[in-house]
Amino acid sequence: MDQEKRRIILKEIDHWRRSRLLPEQYCDFLENLYKEDPAEGSSSRSGFSLNTLIQQGSLKFWSLSFGIISFFFFIVFYFNVFPWGLQIAVTLFLSAGCYALAAYHRRNKPLFSMSITGLGSLLLLGFGSWIIAIQGWPPGIATTLLIAFCGFAWLVLGYALRFGIISYCGFACGMLLYAFLLGQTNPSASWGMLQIFWLPLAAIFFWLSWLGYHRIKALAPVFFAVSVSLWFMPEADAFLLRDVEMPAMPALLLLKIGMAFLLLFGLRKKWVVWITS
Repeated sequence: MDQEKRRIILKEIDHWRRSRLLPEQYCDFLENLYKEDPAEGSSSRSGFSLNTLIQQGSLKFWSLSFGIISFFFFIVFYFNVFPWGLQIAVTLFLSAGCYALAAYHRRNKPLFSMSITGLGSLLLLGFGSWIIAIQGWPPGIATTLLIAFCGFAWLVLGYALRFGIISYCGFACGMLLYAFLLGQTNPSASWGMLQIFWLPLAAIFFWLSWLGYHRIKALAPVFFAVSVSLWFMPEADAFLLRDVEMPAMPALLLLKIGMAFLLLFGLRKKWVVWITS
């Protein structure tokens, strides 16, 4: 078999492995059949190698890298003098570029794709916060809008790229906005009232985890993680956002941890299937 056909077959086997269309041991068996040297490691699994790019990179690669880095530092140094419209456009352009690059390498370089997605998210949030500080916009309204926009973008991107951690960050933005809303409408809420505000949402997302397992499997682990986070949000809301001083807080937190342990242990045969399928 010629080298080109062998390369195409090995690439297809690697696609089956990443997509979980075949079990891992079957992919290993097929891969070994079409390798010239069965002892060699799978080059398709090596993914992104910075060391190889640096050592074997061409003049075009080095020039492009230098140009991108120089352009980024130029933006950082002169960002303050840009008008606010250009600042927003630059922020969206840089973030969209990172997300487009992540989508392009999603299948063949998943680790690099995840890293560049995280970089794009940091740029979106960081530059957005910088714009608010530079322009002197009202921090309350502007920060709320920024968090809402980031949350929506991360939810869409997390689902599109099948990165659960990005989707979770989107839901985390939603939890933060909900906490801000509760702080505005119920600034003096007691610890018991906070349980009423948060725990039903934890139950809803736990149910959504079950529903996601039957409908949208990629979101089932995300819903489960959000449910667990919401379980402890009353304490986080009281301690971090409201500065409520409760001497019994450590005991109450240990009690909730114990209750979560008992619930998760009793339902382990169900939720483990939801998050691992």
